[in-house]
Amino acid sequence: MKKIFLMAFLAIFSTFAVGCTEDKEADVLTLSKEALTFPDAGELTQTIEISSNIEWTAVLTTPADKSWVTITPDKGNASGNISVTVTENPGAAREATITIGTAPTVRSLKITQTLKGVTTIDKSNIVFEVTGGLPQEITVTANVDWAVEFDVAEDKEWLTVTPMTGTENGKFTVAAKPNAGDVRTATLSIGTAKLTVSQKSDLYNVIGFEDIELDPTTKFSYGTMTSEDEYSKYYESTIGGFKVATTYEIEWDWNGHSFSSNTNNELNNKSNDYSVYSKAPVAGKGGASGSEKFMVVKQLPGQWGMSATSLMLAEGVDEVVDHLYVNNTTNVALTALNGSINEAEGTGRAPYAEGDYLELVINGYPLSGDMMEPIVIVLVDYREGKTFVMQDWTKVSLVELGAVNSLEFRLGRCDDGLYDGATSPTFCIDDIAVLKAK
Repeated sequence: MKKIFLMAFLAIFSTFAVGCTEDKEADVLTLSKEALTFPDAGELTQTIEISSNIEWTAVLTTPADKSWVTITPDKGNASGNISVTVTENPGAAREATITIGTAPTVRSLKITQTLKGVTTIDKSNIVFEVTGGLPQEITVTANVDWAVEFDVAEDKEWLTVTPMTGTENGKFTVAAKPNAGDVRTATLSIGTAKLTVSQKSDLYNVIGFEDIELDPTTKFSYGTMTSEDEYSKYYESTIGGFKVATTYEIEWDWNGHSFSSNTNNELNNKSNDYSVYSKAPVAGKGGASGSEKFMVVKQLPGQWGMSATSLMLAEGVDEVVDHLYVNNTTNVALTALNGSINEAEGTGRAPYAEGDYLELVINGYPLSGDMMEPIVIVLVDYREGKTFVMQDWTKVSLVELGAVNSLEFRLGRCDDGLYDGATSPTFCIDDIAVLKAK
């Protein structure tokens, strides 16, 4: 009897155990993707979906890959999403593997990032005549496929690029249609390279500074020295009909005009009085239209405030200056944004604050002496809640000055005093456009 009872009990227990085993849900773990491919830069985060009924972890199989791959979150206990972020690739193509799950149920996610694409071109700036002329050829050196893209689509209406794409090293040409209007400029992007294309206008003469010879080391010049004495050196230059002058006080500083190609965006000290500021600087291409050179104006204080500087037009003739381009020097822009690096020594200042500003006032003087109202250009403005700092070349119309024989520039400011060494009294000028006589 006992034996029969024992056998019956074992049969019931065995049936129950088997039933429990059959009812247990199987482990589930699937990934929406088995591989992710990232570019070398740009969009560097991607997301995958995990469908799971188990606890899981996401781990890089090679711990060293943590230096460039981040997983968020790196664990869970059900279905969800994980994001994979990679850093910008500085070199060759690279791979990593992420293991997701809990043993014995695991899946692999392969991560691939393409090599750093490097594209260079043999020219960064080309200029077309009014008529367009022959197409100009650009040589491309690249380790990846490349494409020519217009930063502004409308520029395709006057420029033609052939071919638009290429594989590694190659060439393309740019052609321009005849120009019946204003000077025009376009920017083309070729991978990591930029090409500035400009075309002259028949409406006016554009006065630039490309013919000025710069010191090969300092990359600036005061022009041609005309005389000197014990205390000073005197310079004078004539560019496109304009006459400008500069005085260099040997034991103090310079006042007037200099010419430069400096594009240093990092230092706000006296050495960067010669450098133009830009949010996207190109070494040696600091001019307004992607040219190399530009003019820097410096105005030291005089007995009655800031001194003025002048550009003299042709003698005995009044002409209409249609426009010119203006920008801050690096010293001014960085001082306004960050304060002076000499503040700890008591000779600098804090960043610009409410009420501070820097303006450029331009007067035009005709031979008749009947002046029009001046043009006022805001270089820095922290008044009434504004936080404006000019950081790129800005086109300024001077048509309202009428026909003039000279232009006078004078800085107006309020930044802890008229002039106390707080902000450099400098600004940059380029591409002065004088209307042609009809």
